[in-house]
Amino acid sequence: MVITLLLIETVQKISMRYLKIRQHVGFLYTVLYSNITELHNGNRGRCRVIESLVLNYRQNPEEAFKVMEDVANTCNEKYREFLLEDADGIPVESFKFNQIIELNVDFRGHRYSFSCFVNEAVETGKKVRYELALAAFENNLEMAESLSSH
Repeated sequence: MVITLLLIETVQKISMRYLKIRQHVGFLYTVLYSNITELHNGNRGRCRVIESLVLNYRQNPEEAFKVMEDVANTCNEKYREFLLEDADGIPVESFKFNQIIELNVDFRGHRYSFSCFVNEAVETGKKVRYELALAAFENNLEMAESLSSH
């Protein structure tokens, strides 16, 4: 059996015998180490950045979509040099808004997602998170609240 995970949201658990991986669409995979025969690091010089923002249920999705599209456009203008390019100098994947990728996140709200292919993921992720936080603040988007705050 071959498992190719293109968009991994989180590694849920690492134990002595297995690894649990949750894919971005919610599937949970349990992989025994004895079943792993080969690993490849496909990230060297080519990384996918996936950042997300959880907004409150009361947030109007149409308003949020407009703001998120603006954030994608801002990132494409300000941070183009971070994007991975093909042989012709064209970005493989620009900063893009992936809309709502998850509902009912911890009973608090909906997850809105961004992604892009870049050369360096850490710095790019920081810049995208900053733009998301700034846009949420400037546009008064309703962030998901902590369950303990009620």
